[in-house]
Amino acid sequence: MAKLIYSMITSLDGYAEDDLFRPVGTYLYGRWMYETMVYWETAHTEPDQPPHILRYARDWQAAEKIVYSTSVVGGGKRFFPDGVRLDLELVEERAFGSGLIYARYRTR
Repeated sequence: MAKLIYSMITSLDGYAEDDLFRPVGTYLYGRWMYETMVYWETAHTEPDQPPHILRYARDWQAAEKIVYSTSVVGGGKRFFPDGVRLDLELVEERAFGSGLIYARYRTR
């Protein structure tokens, strides 16, 4: 069974540290967030992009993306049945000077 790591890689003011998300292989997005992030599919084609933007665009393009939504046409099987709640325990937390917070949980 694969290991699922849930992360939010941004500070409250919108900054991120790319070393933390470079090893991410699959992104899980809600429809609206994906519609925001799809910019990165073509960001490398815009003129005069700085190197860090080009690097992030390439990393994002290389990752697999799974988009889920309850607001678009269609349906499907939910991952968790109705009423299921996970009992999570915070096992590690780090705060960085930039405002980034790393939090790792495990099921109890």
